[in-house]
Amino acid sequence: METERSLIHDDLTSGTDVKVDPCSEQTLRDFWSDFATPGYHIICLKRSRKSEDAFIQANFYENGLKARENTVILPLNLNWESLKQSFVENLGLQQSISDLQPWALYSTTGVRLVSEDEQEPLAGQYPNRLAEYGVFLLFEGGQFIWPGVRIGFRRSVDLYSVMPPESPDLSDRHREVVLETLSVKPLVLSVTGFLTTEECQHIQRLAEPSMEYSEVVLMDKDAGRPASDFRTSQTTFLRSTDDFMVDIDYRTSSLVRLPRSHQESVQVLRYGLGEKYDNHHDYFDPRAYQNDQRTLSRIKNGRKNRMVTVFWYLSNVVSGGETVFPRFNGGREKNMKDCETGLKVKPEVGKVIIFYSMTPDDALTMSSTATPYYQQGSYPQPLVVRGTYVAPDQGIAKYARDSQSGVYVNNNASRLYDEGLRVTDLKPDAPAGRPCRDVFWGLLFYAHVFLLAGLAFIFTPTMIQDVAEGVEHGGQRMLRMLEEGNYGNENSDFDVSPIALVVSLCLSSVYALGVSTLALGFMISFAEVLIKLALFFNIIFFGVLAIFSFLGGAIGAALMCLLMSAFSAYYAYRVWDRIPFAAANLVTALTAVRANMGLACYAYLSLVILFSWSFFWAISSISTMYVLGGCNPQLECQNEVGSSIIFLFLISYYWTIQVISNVVHVTTSGTVGTWWMMPEEANGCCSQAVRDSYCRSMTTSFGSICLGSLIVAVLQAIKEVLHHAREEHGSALACCAECIIGCVESLMEYFNKWAFVYVGLYGFRFVEAGGNVMKLFRERGWTSIITDYMIDTVLFMVSLGIAILVGILAMLTSVIQGDSDGGKLGLSFVIGFIVGYSMCTTLFSVVSSAVNTVIVCYAESPNEFQANHPELSNNMRAAWRRTWPNEFNY
Repeated sequence: METERSLIHDDLTSGTDVKVDPCSEQTLRDFWSDFATPGYHIICLKRSRKSEDAFIQANFYENGLKARENTVILPLNLNWESLKQSFVENLGLQQSISDLQPWALYSTTGVRLVSEDEQEPLAGQYPNRLAEYGVFLLFEGGQFIWPGVRIGFRRSVDLYSVMPPESPDLSDRHREVVLETLSVKPLVLSVTGFLTTEECQHIQRLAEPSMEYSEVVLMDKDAGRPASDFRTSQTTFLRSTDDFMVDIDYRTSSLVRLPRSHQESVQVLRYGLGEKYDNHHDYFDPRAYQNDQRTLSRIKNGRKNRMVTVFWYLSNVVSGGETVFPRFNGGREKNMKDCETGLKVKPEVGKVIIFYSMTPDDALTMSSTATPYYQQGSYPQPLVVRGTYVAPDQGIAKYARDSQSGVYVNNNASRLYDEGLRVTDLKPDAPAGRPCRDVFWGLLFYAHVFLLAGLAFIFTPTMIQDVAEGVEHGGQRMLRMLEEGNYGNENSDFDVSPIALVVSLCLSSVYALGVSTLALGFMISFAEVLIKLALFFNIIFFGVLAIFSFLGGAIGAALMCLLMSAFSAYYAYRVWDRIPFAAANLVTALTAVRANMGLACYAYLSLVILFSWSFFWAISSISTMYVLGGCNPQLECQNEVGSSIIFLFLISYYWTIQVISNVVHVTTSGTVGTWWMMPEEANGCCSQAVRDSYCRSMTTSFGSICLGSLIVAVLQAIKEVLHHAREEHGSALACCAECIIGCVESLMEYFNKWAFVYVGLYGFRFVEAGGNVMKLFRERGWTSIITDYMIDTVLFMVSLGIAILVGILAMLTSVIQGDSDGGKLGLSFVIGFIVGYSMCTTLFSVVSSAVNTVIVCYAESPNEFQANHPELSNNMRAAWRRTWPNEFNY
């Protein structure tokens, strides 16, 4: 690298043969400014080439204004001290405005020529050499600042060709950029060609692992307030530890013509959907930090400060996210919360803007009211409207970080990647109106129910009469046993009356209802804690079972329990980092369910319908096979019932169970979708959204529910037949076939749970709904995210824990009532456990459906979520970013 002095020499000698008048208007118009710029002066020295005219003509343009021209004649043998004196006399300069940074002369390309404190440069011949060069720029603050000239002015700059002192020779890395003036007061320049798209993406990858919420250095008047009151972005700092980041530093240094030693580390910022940074400025006014000794020490009580910010945009943003300068063109102080006024710079990948916090006379860019010209205002409402805005910046200070002279850059790597400002909604084209969909399958379902009812009506009386006549005495004895509450030996102590059973069932139901409802509120407040406890519970539960199995001599069972405990521990380890993600989804889903608790009523109603259906189906199927098989009361049958009939009954049973469950699922999806987009219509126990969703599930969308349910039911029936064949014949082929069908069934259930969300939201046909929702996930790149089964696993664990608790409560109730028999207490526990588990899983099936709906709605309509539920939206976005940094880009 050549020394600064030799660079100056080369630069000067290159101008010795210039034929064009260096002080012509054509030359100077690239440096004159539309606004007075205190501390910035243009000087043009022109030496006479005629021997009889031994003088230097000096044109001074004070504060960069053409109108402030002052022309003087200087002797050709002028020395350096005399030339400095002419600056003082003609420009009204002080010898130095700063004890840290004396004023300095620069070439028009930003090469530092000489400073005020240097004595007799170049053997006293410097004035003549400057005259040969022509135009140069004087900055009272001692540091180079690109002249803004006027709005729209464009200037080509060759990076690396001019490097500040202490820089390596990088001239072989030729890169031309274009600077365009966006504002003169404050001075804001845009830069094109500084970063490539690939480099932007690389910076994002470097920053992603260490992103965390941004902090704020609070002014005295704001002391004690949380940082989130002012900014809600995420940030990280990139150290220059590799060749790429070192090159970025030197590239920035060449761009602003300031030494690398003055730069801060690259700070990467990410503004997601609805996130902001309120009106602020990038320098530190010492008057605002009188109680903050740390900040005052950092800026040396205002003698050191951030001079310029180089702000890079790393992604495109569809809407919003602009960097706003509300005092554009030096206007009077405005409402800094109004981002519709002033200069707005839209994020575009690779774009760079430079804005200066200090003027050339070493002053902060503020008005008489101490309001910064260039304040980056942002909306009091979300800054990010559409997209995700990532922006690194690299600050450059007025003075070097480790010395008493220089300037430093704030390299704000404005890291905008398409994720947050506001993401484009991906709503499908919903069908017009709500016509009935997949009508044939709905009619087929009703037909099969009527057929089953007809079979029961025809065959059940025959079976009952036959059985009653054949076992008359046995039947009378059974009735007598029921009346007496005696199911075994008359002397047995284990006698439980039917009334006691009914009481136990009712109390268990009340316990289960209360505990599971309380669990919803607890899970909202302590979602992460509860998820962690659930994971630990599974480990401990199987561990305790293993201990009891060993003590009981059941070595095989003990080993199996130990294996399950180890597997649970491994599972907890694998998913531990995803707990915030699961918790955020769960909290949002629970909030929606609690706002519409009528969903629980429909879920519990479905449980009653399910039990009733099971009883009805059992009577119909048993009576049909009894009569068709020519059976007697001892179940000795003369005819073999065809396997096809059994298979059809299995399909009937599973189909109806699936329909009952999916009606609740679709009802939940429709309700949560309404809560997501129009919360005022989905806020109440029996809100309009709940009623309308249930009505659609039972009418216009019922055929789609029946179709999806039938596919799974057929697979379940096939698997059951294969399982029976494997158990009866021990066939390896049947085992393999059962395994394959089980996998297909799981895939179909997985497809169904997402398809039914779109059925509930938009009323699509079943196949169309499934295709649309999978297309949505592919477009978002969420195929990994939607395979996360953690919520269902946790809900199962919580259900199991609640079931055990309800069983214990039922057992304690029996103790309070005076029962001490171990058998009776065990029966109370079993009843409580079964009832508790059934009711809890029924309620939590609503929660699971709500979680699925939340994920779908978040994929297609994040903007409505931010607008209607900003706190939940912010929490979800933060959790998703930490868990899925590559897949999630809001």
